[in-house]
Amino acid sequence: GDAWLACVQPLPPRRTPRAGACVGPSLRLRCFRTDLKVWFEWVEVDKPWEQSMQPLLPPFGKTKLPPWHFKMLNDHERNRRYELTLARAMARAVKRRRQAGQPGQPSVCDCGCGAGLLSLMAARAGAAEVYSLEISPIISDITAQTINDFNYEQSLKQDAPQPSLHLLTADVRLLPAQQVGKHDIVISELMDASGVGESLLGVLEHACRHFTAPGAQVIPSRLTIHGALGWMRLPDCHGGLDFSPLEALYFNSRSGGPFGEGGASSEGTGLGPLHAGAGQKRDDLPSFHGGGPFTSKNLNRHPRGEVWDLLTPEAQLLQLDLQSVLAGKSLHPCAAEVEISASASGIANAIFWWWDADLDEEDSLSNKPIALGGAYATHWHQPLAAIGPVPVRKGDRFRLKVAINDAIGQKLAFSLEPAAAGSASAWTSSAALLPKEPLTEMHREWKKGMEEASKVNAALTAKFTSRGDLTGLEALQRAVLA
Repeated sequence: GDAWLACVQPLPPRRTPRAGACVGPSLRLRCFRTDLKVWFEWVEVDKPWEQSMQPLLPPFGKTKLPPWHFKMLNDHERNRRYELTLARAMARAVKRRRQAGQPGQPSVCDCGCGAGLLSLMAARAGAAEVYSLEISPIISDITAQTINDFNYEQSLKQDAPQPSLHLLTADVRLLPAQQVGKHDIVISELMDASGVGESLLGVLEHACRHFTAPGAQVIPSRLTIHGALGWMRLPDCHGGLDFSPLEALYFNSRSGGPFGEGGASSEGTGLGPLHAGAGQKRDDLPSFHGGGPFTSKNLNRHPRGEVWDLLTPEAQLLQLDLQSVLAGKSLHPCAAEVEISASASGIANAIFWWWDADLDEEDSLSNKPIALGGAYATHWHQPLAAIGPVPVRKGDRFRLKVAINDAIGQKLAFSLEPAAAGSASAWTSSAALLPKEPLTEMHREWKKGMEEASKVNAALTAKFTSRGDLTGLEALQRAVLA
């Protein structure tokens, strides 16, 4: 049957009272939980109740895995499809080896292995050898324990195969072939909400060029990115109260910007393409998020038509043939452009996108919203990049360009412009089409304050990290979450 594993959490030492003596405040052990984890802390009995309220997250040092990692590990749709794909890949690899006269079972290279779940799936599917590669030393500590526990369980089973599992803590892109070896299967699950933001393309390029045996299979084999222009708003609540003036805090306002009062279009300075995504931080973007590469929202929890919707049909933006690297091709940099036509009128303040990852010819994964035809929900949210805002009329035609240019993180960059002269109504008007953003002044002060706070936070984090001061890091985390 399944084995139950012991979970151990170290606690700071506390002196217990001797019989008939009191050497300090009485203590009790409290158990905290969220929907993702359980942890324990000492609590002084006479401590004020307000100081012992349940925190939102475990303090630093109580967990080594970030909260999203637990959601990923519990994504049954993701796990099921990867396990089925690995079983088929293993059967093909066995057949290839037999036809080539090679003895033994196949070997697998797991790039970005995280806590080691896919590595254990490969071992259970029959791999003789698994190389697990993880860049984060903190996470690889968990992986090492996972592998040790698996090896212990295997040793208790009579006649059970004993696969060889190796863990390397390093950036996959810096590892030489002689350290990792050649493998029959290269597997990776480095898709973030955006699809490629965890350096998926760069990692697979290096792994497929240096760690693959002849005829090897790469999982996933293809990644397709779809997108559209649309809007996102702050939902009404408490009986229909309108919170739209706070939209800049939530994501991106539908007021102000280049088409608002005082914007480039109303000042007669002419307006070129609008940019969004990677490397684009526009000062005129009416958003407190600063116009970073992207943010993500769980669109499956927000009603379409009330909180968000599309103003153009879905379009295929990029198709990345990941297995083509096995034939010597490159995956990035890459770029494409599509023409999109508005199917409804409104104010666009976002570029939405989602992805489909073909694991093999039978199974795939996707974070497409269910409201747009997605078949299932996963732990991945849906990415969106703030743009404009842009007044859109039904029938307007735009040219949407997308590119992946950076070599490190592979973030998506977008630009939006009329498909032809006069094809987008917002670009043809010299008058302000949108009202002024009500929080403009607060936005400026917020940006200045956040920049200062980020500098202080970075300095303190570096100081505590260099000293290995977990108490300091925990105090900093509590201050940020307060």
